[in-house]
Amino acid sequence: MKITDVYFDNVLEILNNVFDFKLEEEKDFKSFKAYATKGYIKHFYDEKIGTLGMIKTTALLKQVRTYSFVITPLFVDGPTLIYEYNKRGNFHNAQIRIFNTFINKNVDCKNIRNKAAITKRRYIKLSDQKLNNDEWLFDWSIGKKAYKKDAIELIKISRIYLAAYIELLRSCEKCDKKAKNKIVKEFCDAKIKNNGYLFNTLRKIFGNEEADYQLKMVLGIYE
Repeated sequence: MKITDVYFDNVLEILNNVFDFKLEEEKDFKSFKAYATKGYIKHFYDEKIGTLGMIKTTALLKQVRTYSFVITPLFVDGPTLIYEYNKRGNFHNAQIRIFNTFINKNVDCKNIRNKAAITKRRYIKLSDQKLNNDEWLFDWSIGKKAYKKDAIELIKISRIYLAAYIELLRSCEKCDKKAKNKIVKEFCDAKIKNNGYLFNTLRKIFGNEEADYQLKMVLGIYE
């Protein structure tokens, strides 16, 4: 199934070329609208890799837009990726965060680490977007911000990182699903506990229990 969004097709194209995601229709909110915020939450899965959770919110006549997706490997021993793009008027920022949800902590990540270092040097003129301290987070994750006129550079960075991440996933070995689920659940619990702007927004819309349920699925835990 091809995953599309008019604003982010140039990022999602990379995923569509590699994964065969299927929509979990019974778990899909499709869309929501509350207060000044509207958007959607969608859940997909790939039988060979794992899950993809997507959240998009817009507010203030689309002047404020947040777009996120989470790739959680469940069938191969790969790291979790959280991508987030924020637009607030003329200010844009992108965060590509990769988290250590490996079973085997000795997996060789040299190639993606080197690609990350090269990309950071190449786009050094773009201001850094501070990433929150997180014990799960690899230090070769990246956050960058730019004015609207340079926003295309954030998309270029996103594509480079996603391509490197996918290359890493292709080299990851199949894993024991029970052991992988245990680590992913620990990670999920930690992320929900730490909250964050997007999580808090969804809690305001759905209430704590339903928002946490949806967020767990976005992060790859189906209970």
